[in-house]
Amino acid sequence: MSIFNRRVGLPRQIPIRWILAYGALLTTSLILRLLAANNDLWLDEIWSLNIAHHARSALDILFQKRIDNNHFLNTLILYWLPPNSGSLIYRTPACLAGVLGVLFAIRIGLRKGLRYGFFLGYITCFAYFLIHYSSEARGYAYLILFSLVAVDCVLEEIKYPSAWNSWLFLVATVLGMLSHASFLAVIAGLLIGSLSNIQSGSLQDQVWRCTFFWLGPILAIFFILLLFYSGMHVGGGNSIALGEALLKTFGWAIFGSSSQWSRWLAVGLSTFLIVWTVFLHRNRPLLFGLAVTLIIIPSLLLLATPRPDLLYPRYWLVQVLVLYFLLAGSLDWLWQKGRICKIATVAFLAIWTGANLKATCHLIQVGRGKYIEAIREVCRQQNPTLGGFGDLSGDFRNDFRNEMILGYYSPRREGSPQPSYFRIGSWSWVDPEWVLVISFGDDTKWRQPILRLPGPVDLTLYKFYPSVELSGWNWSLYQRRISAKPSS
Repeated sequence: MSIFNRRVGLPRQIPIRWILAYGALLTTSLILRLLAANNDLWLDEIWSLNIAHHARSALDILFQKRIDNNHFLNTLILYWLPPNSGSLIYRTPACLAGVLGVLFAIRIGLRKGLRYGFFLGYITCFAYFLIHYSSEARGYAYLILFSLVAVDCVLEEIKYPSAWNSWLFLVATVLGMLSHASFLAVIAGLLIGSLSNIQSGSLQDQVWRCTFFWLGPILAIFFILLLFYSGMHVGGGNSIALGEALLKTFGWAIFGSSSQWSRWLAVGLSTFLIVWTVFLHRNRPLLFGLAVTLIIIPSLLLLATPRPDLLYPRYWLVQVLVLYFLLAGSLDWLWQKGRICKIATVAFLAIWTGANLKATCHLIQVGRGKYIEAIREVCRQQNPTLGGFGDLSGDFRNDFRNEMILGYYSPRREGSPQPSYFRIGSWSWVDPEWVLVISFGDDTKWRQPILRLPGPVDLTLYKFYPSVELSGWNWSLYQRRISAKPSS
């Protein structure tokens, strides 16, 4: 189960049945991610596209657009893709990165054994949390990929050091940091694990080798933080309590759900995996690496971030990867303990796969919002005037969200009337006739059949356009009805 284990070399030969099994996992992971990517782009993706398309050069993306929605590597890829492409084209690089992530997960697992490689590949293939974030045009798919590449390079360095491996690790570090700043947790955990793996024999040679391997990546991280991340503007979203965010992360990561039962069951399972690792696998480098990645770096992040109320589940992807390593190791260990344990392993995987596939099918069906369908419906009306409303109406963030979506999709409807948007505070007693009300997840507060606003105004629900919870939002299209004209 240990990541830093004496047995870190790759097997010299892999039987054909295992090659076919790994190939099936890679094919399945590609199909699932492409299916999950074939739906409307949501706000953060459109925002990234706007940054890419308004940049005068690639250097503008790196040096001028210092907002946290600008995931540098992802925005550069969008910059180089043809403009006015469809959502599937914009998301395909992320999907391919997700599949390569599964490939490197298998490769890492093979260092422990053929079966461990299969279990780790299986988990990364079917985990809804990874499918979701590796099927949208954001930086998280690349974060996952280069985190796994970095782990593989460190393991390779333990037994088969080479200049090629050092260069690959340097490249993975640079691209990982350009993918997302949370890559720092990966590097910190791997660095502590590598230092702890130094043995007393031939100490000087090991120190020199470790210095040569780590010096370039550490310097690269320093300059990337200095040049690209300093002065970064942290955007805003819906505030979420830290405890709630962590519980949701556990639920989504393990069972593809944020329901109460899945959250607490996932917390219990994750706690067991960590305790089991500590007490039954007394591997010092692994324990130090786990402590840094799971505890120390997240704690420093909480102290450093100006907005701890914005630490959404996606910011804990690195820690979730560590849990997947532990889960795969547990299944590998359990499989070796006899027939009953094999049955238990298969039963757990069947339940786990069913839960995660259910969430994936929901993403494929619903997507990250039905924005095109909603805009098309409004444009069919005699008076296509729109306004926005919802939880955030007081600080105009709903106007920003709606206008970003409308500004992207409306011009693509050639030959159709363009909807006019009325910002909050600019409504007249006639316009807008149609109101887009934003809600998130299963919240029903803002999708009632009738919403009563101050004054003689009712909003009557016309149609509801759902979205999955982790990205995007629900749109409820309401028709505005005024029971009495205000006196002049």
